[in-house]
Amino acid sequence: MPFITAFIFGLLAASLAVVLELTFFGSNTTAFNTQSVIILLGIVIIEESVKYLLLRQYAIRFLKESFLSLRETFIIGIAFGVGFAALETGLILWNDLMGPLSALVGIVALHSITSSLFALSLLSGLRRHPRLAPAVYLAALAIHALYNALLAPSF
Repeated sequence: MPFITAFIFGLLAASLAVVLELTFFGSNTTAFNTQSVIILLGIVIIEESVKYLLLRQYAIRFLKESFLSLRETFIIGIAFGVGFAALETGLILWNDLMGPLSALVGIVALHSITSSLFALSLLSGLRRHPRLAPAVYLAALAIHALYNALLAPSF
């Protein structure tokens, strides 16, 4: 059950990210359609911040005192990331922005990896070391920004 809830929280995070992106950047929010580095970085910051905050809320609400194994932590991170990617991929397909299939698979992998990083920092033994949270957040930003920068020319 916690994995389904994590997936739903991922969908909610993606929904909130879309609303924020539309608010700040208008309807041209796909990082792949623009050459603007500021918009590209803005979208990365919004998406990763929302993922971190909602995964944190998930942990606070549903995993207060529970101990999770490393495997369970990764599965929760992946479920959350797949939920986030499901909405993003659906919007790309809905708007007929179909790029290469590898890009769509990459979106799922990207959000699963960054969400797993957050899950590790929030749900595992790393939570006893809160000083690592900024490093984890910056690593997720860097991974996401690098992915978008590498993918932008193919759209």
